[in-house]
Amino acid sequence: PEPDPVRARTYRAAGHWRDDTIHGLVAASARDHPDKSAVRDASGASLTYRELATRSAALSGFLAGNGVGRGDIVTACLPNRADSVVAFLAVLRLGAVVNPVPTTYGRADLAFVLDKCASKALLIPGRFRSVDFTAVAETLLADGRDGLPVVRFGQGGKCIGTPLAEALAHPPVDEVAAVSADAPAAVLFTSGTESRPKGAVHTHNTILFGERAMAAALQVGPGDTAFMASPISHATGFLHGFAMTLTTGGTLSLLDIFSGDAAARQMREHRCTWTMGATPFLSDIADALSADGRGLPDLRYFLCGGAPVPEPLVRRATALGLRVLSIYGSTESPPHTIVHPSDPVENAWTSDGRPLAGIETEVVSGAREPLPDGE
Repeated sequence: PEPDPVRARTYRAAGHWRDDTIHGLVAASARDHPDKSAVRDASGASLTYRELATRSAALSGFLAGNGVGRGDIVTACLPNRADSVVAFLAVLRLGAVVNPVPTTYGRADLAFVLDKCASKALLIPGRFRSVDFTAVAETLLADGRDGLPVVRFGQGGKCIGTPLAEALAHPPVDEVAAVSADAPAAVLFTSGTESRPKGAVHTHNTILFGERAMAAALQVGPGDTAFMASPISHATGFLHGFAMTLTTGGTLSLLDIFSGDAAARQMREHRCTWTMGATPFLSDIADALSADGRGLPDLRYFLCGGAPVPEPLVRRATALGLRVLSIYGSTESPPHTIVHPSDPVENAWTSDGRPLAGIETEVVSGAREPLPDGE
């Protein structure tokens, strides 16, 4: 699919759509501050922007050598770890399209996505939680997908595909692909609560427009560290964690297995300045802060969306020093609205905030008739 040309001209004239690409902006960060921390995770792994560029270039070389090229879709079923970011960037460097899917996907879900996308490669952990993904991949390959390149991030029970270390030994693709900012960058699948999940196709521009608007509203940039326990293989983590943080030159702190205690410890250790997660994340972290009494002095914002945000929870979090900002968006067009930092605290539970700059909204009645301002 291609953007509607009339809309594209409108957005470009307004400055919302530009000529930047996600991988181009990350490459610029690597040139401007190569030794700055780009991504850290709960295992202790840490990559500078230079190391992120080096590892992603090598993985790009492996993928290219296995037939992945411009416009091809690569499915990545990976947890919140530093090398998962390497994988996303490696795909984008080729001008290919990232299809991140949650590690909660089973064999049937993965089969559906692989076939729907005609994926040219599959990236999996060896094991994660209680799942042996090498066994899942073995059944997928045996079921008519023989020959699909698989990269294995860690050990599993089966010797499926190519270990990441071997893939990273491949001669790199040093040149970042020159693709249009209106070319597809990612296919993000919805949760599928109404029927089969649908894949929303995003271009570099449709992603970067929203992320620039959100970064401007929050005034986050190179000096910020984002904490992300929401899966980077789904919309929140991929867009606001991976894309927004790294294209603005910040640092991304990833937690793969969530608990309130672990999240509070990591945010404190990594001096995280903002985070985003659904209400249960906020509740569990508030419990942890209440128990240890230490607070999170560096955290400026806790963005909360994806579920109702109850008033008692926000009041409790506020008393613990957390600034809660409710946010609303969808996989198809994230983000829409946010409680801005200058808004009253109570807006977090009375509203979903105000539209971000450039976002078009309309308020309608139950009969879908447009309503006047103030309603």
